[in-house]
Amino acid sequence: MSFIKRSFTVLLLTFSCATCASAHLSQQEKLEKTHYFSIGMNGFVGKISDGEKIYREIIKDSKAEKTFINIFKGENSTNEAKLYAACGLYTLNSKELDSFPHENNNDYVTFLQGDILYKKRFNDVIKSIRSNGCN
Repeated sequence: MSFIKRSFTVLLLTFSCATCASAHLSQQEKLEKTHYFSIGMNGFVGKISDGEKIYREIIKDSKAEKTFINIFKGENSTNEAKLYAACGLYTLNSKELDSFPHENNNDYVTFLQGDILYKKRFNDVIKSIRSNGCN
C-alpha cells in the first residue's frame, strides 16, 4: 500500500510542477487574445477588466519584461494585447518599448474607458503610452 501512496504522491507533485510552469504561459496566451483595452475602473459598478487583471498578474512576475516583449512581437497577439504589453514595458522602464516600430499600424483598437467603448488608432495610443504611460 505504501508503494501506491508514494507513486500517487510522485505523480501529484509532477503534475503540480507542470501546472506551475505553464501558468505564466497561460497568462500570456490569455492576454494575447484580449479584444479591448482598458486601464482603470469600468462600468457603473467600477469593475477592472479581465485584460487588466491578467496584465497585473504578469507584471508581478520576474519574467514580466520577456512576457510583454513576446506579446508585443507576437503574430497571434491582438493590437489591444500589444497595448497592455506596451503599458507593462513602460511601467518596467524597459528600453525595449522604444525599439518596436508602430508608425505603420493605422489599425483601430477597441478602447473601454468608464462605460464608453470606442475606437482609437493603434499608433496614436502607443505614442501616448510611450510619452505618458497608462495611468
